[in-house]
Amino acid sequence: MVFIYLIFLAAFAAYHVRAFRATKYEPRVWPELSLPEGKRPKVSVLVPAWNAAEDIAAFIAAFHSVDYLNKELILCVGGSDGSFETSQTLAADMTDVQVLEQVPGEGKQGGLRKCLAVSSGEIIYLTDIDCRMDTASLTHVLEPI
Repeated sequence: MVFIYLIFLAAFAAYHVRAFRATKYEPRVWPELSLPEGKRPKVSVLVPAWNAAEDIAAFIAAFHSVDYLNKELILCVGGSDGSFETSQTLAADMTDVQVLEQVPGEGKQGGLRKCLAVSSGEIIYLTDIDCRMDTASLTHVLEPI
């Protein structure tokens, strides 16, 4: 009886492994936002970061690659690796990026509170510095709103 059960279990597993391998992942294409560009709400992207100097440039580049004009980025950064200074240098000529200094002991929630206090968007988008924004994911978040 145990032998029959094991044969059945092996056949069941083999069938599902084969079926899983046969399927192909196709990324979902998100719909375009239905609101015209001038009517879209302003999105404030709030990002606290601590000792994240190596991620700041890539995050800002990803933020600017998002095809949504009515947006702002507010970074609250600090740490011993020069994150604050790096952020200030990168954002010096950017009108849609604001850099705040995070002090030791403030934590992620304290950094987010600082960001929220200066944000001007109608929609608040919280993310981490090691994430990379793109138009599709932002569209997916905003469409139901």
